[in-house]
Amino acid sequence: RIPAGEFVMGDPAGAEDERPRRAAIERPFWMAAFETTNEQFRQFDPAFDCGYYGKRHARADDRGLPLDAPDQPAVRVSFEQAEAFCAWLSGRAGLEFRLPSEAEWEYACRAGSAAPLVFGGLEADFSPWANLGDAFFFGETQITGGLEHLAKEGAALADRRFADGSVATAAVGRYRPNAWGLHDMHGNAAE
Repeated sequence: RIPAGEFVMGDPAGAEDERPRRAAIERPFWMAAFETTNEQFRQFDPAFDCGYYGKRHARADDRGLPLDAPDQPAVRVSFEQAEAFCAWLSGRAGLEFRLPSEAEWEYACRAGSAAPLVFGGLEADFSPWANLGDAFFFGETQITGGLEHLAKEGAALADRRFADGSVATAAVGRYRPNAWGLHDMHGNAAE
């Protein structure tokens, strides 16, 4: 359960509509401790398949790293699919499920921290807390169909100082939770 409260949301370096501003969460709300898994989403849509991460390969002739394990987060879900999942879940559980607002999500992510990230500043080691572009994102590139995967432009976004143990999405809950018990809020499935 996420408590009501006030906080400053936004990023001083963000776009104009993302600059810091005061926000209030008027009443407590519930949020899942983990991302929705493929296994959970398939109860709603049995044909759901989020495919492969095609920029990294285990072999030169494969389709990429699988994103479809039961305990991996459901990715490549549209806003409409996410809302339909919430409506379906509400009907099954007899409770209201919905997506959080932008303010609710940021408030829950920060978990009372005033730092840019719950584990510290922008230079802090994120590897125990999040699955982000890191040393695992580097390494030998693969050439498949004449195309080199993991182009230098994409690798420039990664931080070679840290290694979180994953190249593609990891099983939900693999990383430490924030102070409110929520996992993967800073990264695993392009949060």
